[in-house]
Amino acid sequence: MHSSLTPDAHVYPHPVRAWWGVAVLSFALLVSLTDRLIMSALVDPMKSDLHLSDSAIGVLQGIVFAVVYACAGLVLGRAADRQRRLTILLVGATTWCLATIACGLATSYWQLVLARALVGIGEAALAPAAVSIVADSFPPARRGTATSVFFVGSYIGAPVSIAVGGVMLGLAQGGSFSGVPMIGDISPWRMVLVIVGVAGMVVPVLLLSLREPNRQDRPRAETLGVMIRHFVTDWRMLAPLYLAIGLMNIGDYGMFAWFPTVLSRQFAIPPKEIGQWFGILTAATGILGCLVAGPASDLIARAVGVRGRLFLPLAAALIASAGALLIAKGDAGAVFSGLALWVFFSAISNIAGIAALQAVIPSRYNGVGIALLAFCNVMLGLGLGPVLVPLVTEHVYCDPLLVGWAVATVAASAAILAALLFLVSSLGLSRRRLGPD
Repeated sequence: MHSSLTPDAHVYPHPVRAWWGVAVLSFALLVSLTDRLIMSALVDPMKSDLHLSDSAIGVLQGIVFAVVYACAGLVLGRAADRQRRLTILLVGATTWCLATIACGLATSYWQLVLARALVGIGEAALAPAAVSIVADSFPPARRGTATSVFFVGSYIGAPVSIAVGGVMLGLAQGGSFSGVPMIGDISPWRMVLVIVGVAGMVVPVLLLSLREPNRQDRPRAETLGVMIRHFVTDWRMLAPLYLAIGLMNIGDYGMFAWFPTVLSRQFAIPPKEIGQWFGILTAATGILGCLVAGPASDLIARAVGVRGRLFLPLAAALIASAGALLIAKGDAGAVFSGLALWVFFSAISNIAGIAALQAVIPSRYNGVGIALLAFCNVMLGLGLGPVLVPLVTEHVYCDPLLVGWAVATVAASAAILAALLFLVSSLGLSRRRLGPD
């Protein structure tokens, strides 16, 4: 192993170029979340066209994507710490956009499963490489802010997927795309996926405008064993932290996958209106929560140290659980209020948790560290969130009209468990700092 730095390692990009990179990567994150979650707005027409159950759709949205994404992410995270990151991003973005188009053209459930798996492989390249690039583009004192701005894309992408999906589905059902060549005769939900996939190809084009930054204070080659030993040594703090963020994502993905269905089934709101209101509300609260989390986490850390960064996601998770319970109410005002509270405080919990993670993992392991986080998020969040909601609907409440109760049950339970794990992680960090480890 050699630990020499690359030439001019401490020379950072010009601030304009660095922030342009953050903007492009955040937009790529927005597009990837849109492609990942847009099926949430297409559930009922997909069910009707392919003769599927809620659980089959949940597996397609969750487990299929999650397993492939998680496994590919670990490999691509290691690659992001060692190889040219922009090349990884270009190949990944092109893959997920083409695979989204293939989802719209699939003629059977199993073709849809295969296309969905390819979406997962492509998107697995994004977070590890992007976070690594952002970290190498700014000095340490500004990395937290830059990373928070990057993750704004995720809190726009999820609601945008519902908004775009709902609006486009309504337009397609109304015949607005009937004259478009090659797709004018296919089902409306298929039109939506094809158009979104084609539009997403702007991401690889924008990525060509970026330059690879110098790697900052990172060995170019380090054995896998050395890296693994670092993560194993800190397991008392890292394991519960990863699991806590993953549990919050169970609530997030369950909410985004099934909240449009709650509005449709309980209140008979048409798809176009669902997309508009859901998109506006969740984008506004998610962005606000994201932008509050970073400065608040830094403020608490300055006051009480690194361990204090874990108190913020703990408190936010508990408040988010109370918001989730409002979704079980029977009136639309309470349901929308619960959604707003959940999204705002879940965003704070997630971003503050990531800030804590960055504070305790060496920068040379950024790619693998974020890949492990993505692994937990998709295996727990995307793998279980969209699946647990219909299972609770069908086997606990036994009534499709009570899907709101199922969303509330899954999200609130996950958030309470996450709060407990944030507490355990803070105790593990205290033991690492103060004990013989």
